Amino acid sequence: MLAARRRLDNFNNMKVEFQLILEDVVQLNQYVSEGKSSQRKTVILIRIFFSFIFFMGILNAVFVSHNISLAIYFFLIWLTFLIAFPYFLRRVQINSIKNAYQNGKNPMFSKQIMEFTQSGFTVDNAVTKTTSQWNSIQRMEKNKYAAYFFTSNIQAYIIPIRAFKDEADFNIFFQTTKEYYNQSKTL
Repeated sequence: MLAARRRLDNFNNMKVEFQLILEDVVQLNQYVSEGKSSQRKTVILIRIFFSFIFFMGILNAVFVSHNISLAIYFFLIWLTFLIAFPYFLRRVQINSIKNAYQNGKNPMFSKQIMEFTQSGFTVDNAVTKTTSQWNSIQRMEKNKYAAYFFTSNIQAYIIPIRAFKDEADFNIFFQTTKEYYNQSKTL
């Protein structure tokens, strides 16, 4: 690992080449939706709102209509909604990502070349070449699949672990870019 660290330190910049696949974007969406994101809060608010609506339907059926079977009907629909909504939302997200992936015109799924320096990074793909400073990144996180450089609560640059020779190189890359990021926050 020390040799790999020395190898990265010998360069003023690091270049990573990869092509995102469908699973990379699905993993990011899952990572974001399971975290403390605005997306998760929105899902909770939607569930609370519709629970209130269904609860009002149950109360109406019991106390106004005096119809227990209607109350049971509303209860069963409400219970189905509570259980099925997260799965339905996940399915909608995955289908949306699949459509972007299958149409083949989304530059996100083209070959990406990212170059990292102390001052920032450049993303070059089939359509654009974008340069960003480290201070444009809100936070940096990683999991067993990729490193995520978040530009908002739910949008991130994805650098998959498979773009590296091994996990040690990936960890060195992440540690080095995290140092660059932290240095930009102190300036």
